[in-house]
Amino acid sequence: MKFLESTCCIIKIIIRRSSRLSSPSLCDSPPSSRSQAARRKHKHKHTPPHPRTMNSSEILAAVIAAGPKAVADQPLLRALANQLRAMVPDMSPALLRAATAKAGAMHDEWFGPYRPREEAAGRDPLAPRIRKAPNGTMVDINKPSSELDPAWLETNISAIMFALAGFRFFAESISDLDLLIQILAAAVHENWLINNPQPDDSPLRVVYADLPEVEKQKDIDVVLHAQAAMKTL
Repeated sequence: MKFLESTCCIIKIIIRRSSRLSSPSLCDSPPSSRSQAARRKHKHKHTPPHPRTMNSSEILAAVIAAGPKAVADQPLLRALANQLRAMVPDMSPALLRAATAKAGAMHDEWFGPYRPREEAAGRDPLAPRIRKAPNGTMVDINKPSSELDPAWLETNISAIMFALAGFRFFAESISDLDLLIQILAAAVHENWLINNPQPDDSPLRVVYADLPEVEKQKDIDVVLHAQAAMKTL
């Protein structure tokens, strides 16, 4: 008798569980059109992750593959600029001395035509031209390098060292010297933008390829002075 009672109890439990599993529930019901739409909306809102940082080999390969188009590729130029900035502290003391020796000449190249140009434009050619040096000092750069506050020359030294890092980075990977100079000039401009954030309406807040020719030449001059510095070693 006890065996039969136990068996009946087991059968009843099985029947209850079977009926519970077979009956519809909230979990088993198909999603409503509203919940499906919400899920699709959420999916569209998802933003892809930022692209991973390129390593030096990838930057080199990308620049070589881009060729002349590299000067218009700002994300690539920003990656290149950051790569070269990271290299500068490890540059040799000999290169630093060579860059320092060229820094004054680079300033005088700018200063030479500055006063005549200001006078021709009807402005006072002797009026101070105040700029902030890397150490925060406000400096009048309307002077020849022999009279210039050494703090300002650090700007030129840093720019030349940056370009020297570029020559070192590419080594013999780009045989076309004119192309290499353009790519390094584009990187110099990108580095300048990193150091000197510009307002949205600034004509200088553009990729190197979109700069006026006179502004491009300033960046090219930095590269040429770095090239000259290498030849002194």
